[in-house]
Amino acid sequence: MGGHPFAKEKIIIEFVTVANIFKGKKYLGKDGCELGLSKDHYAFTMIDGMTEVNPTSRWTLDRVLKTLENQKLKLAQDEDNKH
Repeated sequence: MGGHPFAKEKIIIEFVTVANIFKGKKYLGKDGCELGLSKDHYAFTMIDGMTEVNPTSRWTLDRVLKTLENQKLKLAQDEDNKH
């Protein structure tokens, strides 16, 4: 949606954003920011996982790629079901 996951406003205030990153305070959902995603959007969970503060809990590239591939297959199946 064009928003920064750690910034609430369109205009990013760098020191606030850095503090949010340090604290793990995210604005991913529409409830936190006008630029946010709906919580049922596949990218919400993916971005949340990729920006996890704890490195051992953070999504790996393999997990991100698998999620994107699964989404691609789901969209293709949905398109096939329309026809």
